[in-house]
Amino acid sequence: MTTPLLRPASTIPLRRVLITGASGFVAASLIRRLLNDGHEVHALVRAGSDLWRLAELRDRLTFHTADLADAAGVNVAFQAAKPEWVFHLATARGEPDDFDVFLHGNIIGAANLISGCRRYRPDRLIVFGSSLEYGHRDLPLREDMALAPSSLHGSTKACASLLFQQAHRSEGLPVTVLRLFSVFGPWEGSARLLPKAILAGLEGRDLHLTPPGIRRDYVFVDDVVEASLLAVATEATTGEIINVGTGIQTTNEDLVAAIDRLTNGRMRIVAYDYPVHDTDANHWVGDMRKCRALLKWTPPTTLGEGLRTTLDWIQQHRHLLRYA
Repeated sequence: MTTPLLRPASTIPLRRVLITGASGFVAASLIRRLLNDGHEVHALVRAGSDLWRLAELRDRLTFHTADLADAAGVNVAFQAAKPEWVFHLATARGEPDDFDVFLHGNIIGAANLISGCRRYRPDRLIVFGSSLEYGHRDLPLREDMALAPSSLHGSTKACASLLFQQAHRSEGLPVTVLRLFSVFGPWEGSARLLPKAILAGLEGRDLHLTPPGIRRDYVFVDDVVEASLLAVATEATTGEIINVGTGIQTTNEDLVAAIDRLTNGRMRIVAYDYPVHDTDANHWVGDMRKCRALLKWTPPTTLGEGLRTTLDWIQQHRHLLRYA
């Protein structure tokens, strides 16, 4: 099975790496890159996780099963992995108003992860935050803005970010928070707009859209992986929060129109009857100046290039896709 856009092996010394949320979308690409570069990868997953994204890699990974809300289980995973790097990608998934799910998944999970790092002292901890921590603004979202999230998910991710920052200030935990914008690419679940639109185009099916004007800053998953590896290898990022996006926003309808052109105009767009979520906004884009300054990097993949790569991947791997 081919893996898209794997870059040449890094010159960074090989490390033992622990990935939380290893069964997820972004983790699938990060894990492949780390393995390609020769690192020893330990995957932390919850019991019962669907490992469809990692099925071909089972003999190249060491799996640890624990819920981040279970302090004892997290401690056992750290003791076994003895990680030098930790990438924290795990995030709560549930209904928008399910307080217990988000509390345990995002906040208690963060506290237990901090305890594990406190005990086993990895060299670096990269935390994957969310642009949802900012809330709605009418200007580019900047890392020093006061947080005003509009959802329970965004609020609990913001609380987790504050816990990690406090651990850095008070204990020297070597943490960097990467606030991701709208990541897309291979291994994304079919429930989300972009793969759903590609499948509708390939199969000539209906696609229901939200009202016009909702915007997102779409960033290709391989670029997120590259930024993550730059962050873990750059000492100047320790203790910092850094946006990872493109600084360019695209409406849902423009995104779907681009996909429709790539799939030869076969989808049937049912306009504007899909419900709007609390996190949907008419302006949502990251200010990327801090990312450029600290990482000396700008994401190289254009939206069009990323869409073509994702389309090619879905055409080859449609049989693997899951809804999640």
